[in-house]
Amino acid sequence: MTGDLASLSGDPERMVRDLDALVEQSQRRFESFTAAQQQIDHTTVTERSPDGSVQVTVRSSGALTDLVLSDRIRSIPPRQLAAMILSCVQVAQARIVDHAAAILQDKAPGDPLAAEFLADARRQFPVPQAIHQPPPPRQVARPTRPQPMGNDDDWDGRSVLSPRN
Repeated sequence: MTGDLASLSGDPERMVRDLDALVEQSQRRFESFTAAQQQIDHTTVTERSPDGSVQVTVRSSGALTDLVLSDRIRSIPPRQLAAMILSCVQVAQARIVDHAAAILQDKAPGDPLAAEFLADARRQFPVPQAIHQPPPPRQVARPTRPQPMGNDDDWDGRSVLSPRN
């Protein structure tokens, strides 16, 4: 059988056999993808930050299902902590595609539909190019005490609590 509908012309008995073979092939393909989808749907990926202060778990949809923060986060500035969490989530999401690829390779090896599915998944969960670093903190100028303007006021710049000479 050629695997396409061109062979369905001519001999009626051959047409029936070819149609039966197409139906059987489609049924096997359906079963393979159904099994792969069920396995992918139950996939979770956990990722940790390099220092272990952040741990995230995501499901196959990419949704965050667990976030664990260690006591180390108390010393991490909030913007840096947010960047660490986001980076861990993005890495975990990208790893979902790797797990799906392994499952599809096992359940539907060489199937073009599997390759298309993985390409779509990689567009949805791209491999992060670099770990997100927060921008450096802005340097805020501290207000300075105004300097006295000449001698036209009573204040000589000393603290009101200091003894007078």
